[in-house]
Amino acid sequence: MDGSIFPVVTMQANIFVCYLVLLVIIQYTSSKEQSFIKSAFSRYLSPTVVDRLIENREGLTLGGEERELTIFFSDIAGFTTISEKTNPQQLVKLLNEYFTEMTTIITNNGGMIDKYIGDAIMAEFGAPLYFEGHSLAATRAALQMQKKCDDLNKIWKQRGDPEIRARVGLNSGNVILGNMGSHQVFDYTVIGDSVNLASRLESAGKKYGCNILISESVYTGIVGSGIQTRLLDYIKVKGKTKPVKVFEVMEDEYYEKYREYFLRFQEALDEYYNRNFTKAGELFSICTELKPGDPASIEFIKRIKYFDENPPEADWDGSFEMRDK
Repeated sequence: MDGSIFPVVTMQANIFVCYLVLLVIIQYTSSKEQSFIKSAFSRYLSPTVVDRLIENREGLTLGGEERELTIFFSDIAGFTTISEKTNPQQLVKLLNEYFTEMTTIITNNGGMIDKYIGDAIMAEFGAPLYFEGHSLAATRAALQMQKKCDDLNKIWKQRGDPEIRARVGLNSGNVILGNMGSHQVFDYTVIGDSVNLASRLESAGKKYGCNILISESVYTGIVGSGIQTRLLDYIKVKGKTKPVKVFEVMEDEYYEKYREYFLRFQEALDEYYNRNFTKAGELFSICTELKPGDPASIEFIKRIKYFDENPPEADWDGSFEMRDK
């Protein structure tokens, strides 16, 4: 009888020990995976999003996957001039303060910092975890950045630092999202035409003197939100053959200040697309009086003068080809 009980007890004890060992291994593996996710994404995402990643790990695809999201590019206007007039220590301090505030705004709106490129910031909204309304979140972040720059400039002015103004380009579209690079070094990032367009829109903003330039796909995502926008142009960015409508996003105070200008500009744009170039030119000239030195109106006046001598083809679709990046 003793001989039959002892093996059973021993077997149960071994099973229990194996269970404990397996439980420890699972917990260790889970803890290690959580630590990896935190270390990999805590620099780019808000703590709330990192916690969601840990709870929903299937939402994190380490390979490449196609996804529709919003790409965000920002750059400091006139940074080369600023760097030439500022000593290195002062410039580094200024950039660190700027990046800290801008990064907080992006992550608080659900964005993921992709990388810093000199004075530029690249980010995505809708990654690594997808969420509805990513284009609206990105636009709100861009507006908040403008207001924060205003606040920072007041502080910097008092201590003798240069003023910083950020330009932003936004585009929503399909991209490839995942780990890109070599076996030794890789980034969790995005690639695709939609990324290139966002970058081109940021650069194009300088031609029109606007701080936030968005594509039609972003515009569609923010219609009805109450955010002030205006159709600005119909362009083919460098390297692309398909034209896109671009819109300026602006703060309410700015829109109210120049309301009459925006109304006249829309009238001028309608005449321009209808090939009524003489009337369009007159209206754009009025725009330069309502908003002295307006780069957008001046740009269209230049085009109209060119069309006076070189009329567009019969199949002209109203688009303008951007020759600069």
